[in-house]
Amino acid sequence: MTLLECKFRSLVGEHEAFCTCESLVVGIEMPASATLLCAGCPIPAMVAPVPKDFFSQTANLLLTNQKSGQYRPYPKPCGGCGTTKRRKPEQDFDLQFVWPFIASEAQGDEIRFSVRSVEKFFDGRAKCTIIGDRPPWFTGHVIRKKRVPESTPKRSYRDMLSKVWFMATHAEIDSEFVWMMDDIYFLRPFTFEEVAVPRAERFHRSSANTWQRIKAETMDELTSRGLTNHDYATHAPHVADKEKLRLLFDDFDLHHKTLTWELIYGNLYRETPERSRPFMSRIGKHMSMEQISHVTRNSTVLNHTSSAWCKGMRDYLLALMPDAASVENKEQNYKPTYVARRVNRDVKRRSVETHRGYVPAIAESQPAIVQPVPHIMIIQSAYANQRLSGSRLEIARHTAIASLTFQSVKPVIHITVNPADPWLEARLDAFRSTGCEVKPLYRSEWKLYKEDWELPEGRKIVGRMDDDDVICRDYCKELREAAPATGEWNLVFPVGYTWWRNTAYQLEHMGNQFVTLVTGQMTDPHQEGHWRYHKIWQTKIVSHQPSWIWVRHGDASTSTLKRYRKQKRKGIDAARIPINLRAVQRTIEPTGKPSGTYNEHGNQTTLRAVFRENNIHAGTPVPLGFEEVAT
Repeated sequence: MTLLECKFRSLVGEHEAFCTCESLVVGIEMPASATLLCAGCPIPAMVAPVPKDFFSQTANLLLTNQKSGQYRPYPKPCGGCGTTKRRKPEQDFDLQFVWPFIASEAQGDEIRFSVRSVEKFFDGRAKCTIIGDRPPWFTGHVIRKKRVPESTPKRSYRDMLSKVWFMATHAEIDSEFVWMMDDIYFLRPFTFEEVAVPRAERFHRSSANTWQRIKAETMDELTSRGLTNHDYATHAPHVADKEKLRLLFDDFDLHHKTLTWELIYGNLYRETPERSRPFMSRIGKHMSMEQISHVTRNSTVLNHTSSAWCKGMRDYLLALMPDAASVENKEQNYKPTYVARRVNRDVKRRSVETHRGYVPAIAESQPAIVQPVPHIMIIQSAYANQRLSGSRLEIARHTAIASLTFQSVKPVIHITVNPADPWLEARLDAFRSTGCEVKPLYRSEWKLYKEDWELPEGRKIVGRMDDDDVICRDYCKELREAAPATGEWNLVFPVGYTWWRNTAYQLEHMGNQFVTLVTGQMTDPHQEGHWRYHKIWQTKIVSHQPSWIWVRHGDASTSTLKRYRKQKRKGIDAARIPINLRAVQRTIEPTGKPSGTYNEHGNQTTLRAVFRENNIHAGTPVPLGFEEVAT
């Protein structure tokens, strides 16, 4: 054994050193000139064998500094712990990125920029694979996969699980790959090591919609098995192992249970995660290029909700990634090409009438007749009281009927009417004057929910409005253009106006009463409370512009609470909603003031009922003996 310079000694100045011996409770100062073992050191282990070579001495020094916190070692290639995966620098590295994709659900060309971001910023060779539908511009690797049938419960989530199972079992998917979504974009250079770091957020239980309820059920399943509850479903890219993914499906019976696979995979196979922010930014509303740049200034990954796709988002991505990816075709209407046979040869052919391609050829030579999906507007207008019926008809002439008249695309009106209505023929003639086809449904009583609206079979668009509502000029046209070709959808115009006591208030509410369903089932917006549809159906925002007016008056069936009239406006967007508000106000004034609280509304409803029983017009003074009704 030889006495050596203390391996725990580190210089902190020209004449001083510091002892970082791990066996000491606190560090001690020592002379910088000391070259041998400290005379007062009580630890015999300070006497060490002579290092064999320079590399061993360097390794000991790094180990010492690591223990003292002065040095943090660079992560090594994966040794089986499953937490950090690194590649050797000298190896060529291919990594497969896989996108599940449904063309009908895309808001724009998000997946184009997602693919561009991977090719531009990944430190390695990226292999881009799409499972599902081929985008018209994409020339790369596609694995065709049909959606699950429309009748499947929780169809969107079952369809995603079916595609993930495809990834876990398909021969053309690598043993390790990165799971992507079409609205995930990389914003700066990144490595496999960075994207492989487990990232999650704290789980917050909610039952606001189907997605949140499925997450809660998944967490309950994890808890019952004694696993952690980290929320890995952050819309970030995930590195997945095929074999682990396949075992996960079998162990948790994901072939039959609808659970969130990201939560199970992360809590089962990954160690303590880091937070997803600031590595990833998530945007949930429309923003300008400048705002997006500010929000993502420290982020490597950007994700946005479907409602956040806008011109500002596309311009931002286009400025960041202006060059086409290697898998892009310059022609937007790209179709796969095939090698044609040589034509310079003599071939004896039968007449066209005799071979099987004749009928399709004739069909292609003629313009296709496409039957449009019917758009039905359901309206409740069943009244028997003469005064109430006449009043609502006059209001309808300046609101609902006027709105339907200036629609560029006409719906079919299914309207409930009372056979005993004294204004029945006038009401039907007024709605027919809009140019819409009118189908009267004769009902002896007014029914809010579970009414049989006699809808046609097959796929259809079903909307609703009251006979005192106002909709914008191209309301029906925008609905038809926004309606997805497949799937069960709820279409909403979240922004509109409340007209209350001669004043316009802007209202923004995802669950407002202007609900439109795109469905193949026999269902309509009156099957549930209108405020629930955006929580239980797939929802698509048609327009963020003000698109309707909720007219409130004395004969309204519900109250107008303060929360519906917070944002006061001087007027409405008359170009988008060309309605005569003065005429509307003149028509609703005889009905009395609209209520502003539940108590006030209940008193007015009782008073109006007494008026109707005694054939008293609502605009006349209250007769003697009726004052007590209002109190």
